[in-house]
Amino acid sequence: MSYDIHRILFYIFGGMGIAFVVVAVILFFRLEIYRIVGDLNGKNARKAIRGIYEQNLSGKEVRLSGKVSRLSLDKNGTVITEKIATQEIPSMAYAAEETIVLNEGFSILEDITYIHANTII
Repeated sequence: MSYDIHRILFYIFGGMGIAFVVVAVILFFRLEIYRIVGDLNGKNARKAIRGIYEQNLSGKEVRLSGKVSRLSLDKNGTVITEKIATQEIPSMAYAAEETIVLNEGFSILEDITYIHANTII
């Protein structure tokens, strides 16, 4: 191959390279790849949480699913929450239903232990 052919190929492939870079940039924005990257690294979630927090502090209504509203704030600006009704379960309620392990006829045939770690603590 002569010098002229190499020079022509250089210009052809250089032009193709520039064209592919332009197409890649156009597709990056047209397909909104930046949003996908934001979802993968958590940047979009942090922005959404920060926005909800700021709307909550400003007293505006937060509309995500249509029925989410702002938290109730008292005069000092602290969040008012209702106490959830709870009950204690008596500890004797499960005493009669304990599981009994039967030792008759039970023997370990082979002890198999796999360790999936490279670090020894």
